[in-house]
Amino acid sequence: DMFPTLLRDGIRAILFDSFAGVPTTYQDLVDRIPSDRDEEVWTELERGGTLPIVGEGQEYPRARFGQRPPRRIRNFKRGEILEITEEMLRFDKTNQIRQWAQDFGAQVAQTREQAFYDVVTATGNYVQTSTTNDIGNNTNTTTFGLQGLELAHSTLVTMKDRASGRYFGVMPDTLIVTPRLRFAATQMLMSDRLNYAMAGNTDNVPIYGAGQRNPFMDLNLRIVVSPYMGTSYQWCMMAARRAVKWQVIEDMTILIQDAIRAQDSEAYFLFDVVRYRVRDWWGMGMFDDRFAYYSDSTTAPVVN
Repeated sequence: DMFPTLLRDGIRAILFDSFAGVPTTYQDLVDRIPSDRDEEVWTELERGGTLPIVGEGQEYPRARFGQRPPRRIRNFKRGEILEITEEMLRFDKTNQIRQWAQDFGAQVAQTREQAFYDVVTATGNYVQTSTTNDIGNNTNTTTFGLQGLELAHSTLVTMKDRASGRYFGVMPDTLIVTPRLRFAATQMLMSDRLNYAMAGNTDNVPIYGAGQRNPFMDLNLRIVVSPYMGTSYQWCMMAARRAVKWQVIEDMTILIQDAIRAQDSEAYFLFDVVRYRVRDWWGMGMFDDRFAYYSDSTTAPVVN
């Protein structure tokens, strides 16, 4: 009999188990903070430059800091109600109810995952130019490859304050790629040695003075593969937990109206309906894109 079994095991437990069982990456890449407002406004000071020399008997100069344009991240309440009749509980012979409960819990995790990648893959969130680093824009249609990795890495590590020119010391540690880039990324970043391709495949003259050891291994980039990143060859290099904020007002909660609480449940009293309501309350957005480089390329990489 499915009814007492589900009451004993609890659809609630199934929901939480399925939520925890969905493989997600957002939690390792965002900066999670508590929030108690409908919107958080993030304003960062411009950084000071190098300390000036103070001569003997001279007055120390006053530090002056400007402000960067504020970034606003709104919080949203998300949720849904799952209704199950008692007949469905008692007579379900195909295990559909358990599948519905599992899918309900998975929705919560996948909604968070989708929200993170919506932020990361929005080119409008990347506004850095050569005035804030030594290279150029931090979003381009950059084909994935060794030259592209060098471009992204150099852009990030030379990020500096617009006013003072002081470098931030950004150290990217994560590379996010689509499933179609998994193997190219693994080959480029985890191979011990690089292969040289002769010009036009006709130059058979040996190349002296250049080693074959793969210097890209030393970047120690964690490779994250996600279908939410894109459908072809999009990729992003970032310093994890520095670019994206996740503002949590209230973590996932589940409310139940069932036979045990029939006196408090109009739905069960009138219709023999058990209700499960899931609520998840948070906001996610780009906080500081100086710690990320995004490419919306759809061109396949060339791997020798």
